[in-house]
Amino acid sequence: MNCIWKFLWSCLVSAFLFSCGETRIAEKGKKNTLEDGQPLITFSGISSTYSQDTSILLKMRAPVQYKMEDGNEVFPNGVEIDMFTETGVKKTSLVADSAVFLQKENIYRVMGNVVARNLLEDKQLESDLLNWDKNSEEIYTDAPVKIITDGQILTGKGLKAKQDFSEYEILEPEGAIPL
Repeated sequence: MNCIWKFLWSCLVSAFLFSCGETRIAEKGKKNTLEDGQPLITFSGISSTYSQDTSILLKMRAPVQYKMEDGNEVFPNGVEIDMFTETGVKKTSLVADSAVFLQKENIYRVMGNVVARNLLEDKQLESDLLNWDKNSEEIYTDAPVKIITDGQILTGKGLKAKQDFSEYEILEPEGAIPL
């Protein structure tokens, strides 16, 4: 599972090998636009598949991707990622309005209507912002989050989790939390 999450995020970096528009990405109050730096390369219709042996384990799609002069990569029109079991059953999906790879920080950020679903365990995570730090192998956000699981809805502000979501903590939980 850890290997798949690493690939999932590294897929965003390498997607430009497999595959045009205006870029506006909110980043903690700052808008990244094409005025911030022109893309070196623009790709459209990105579709990437990762397989091991004869099994497809991950599919990633994005309509547009920019490789920027500063080394960052921008996916301004959304990203969709599906993960599969070794037998081909779709187990996880992630969608977001946009994404960016921040090269200097070695961080991937998905933004806007982020929804991650574990289809096998019927769990869902919703937020407007998730960060994945490749160095610490953690996923985190300061934004509001909602986790839907086992007929319960947990909400709060901020999240810190292992990159495979095997353990997570809502930093500022809200509402009644069942014990």
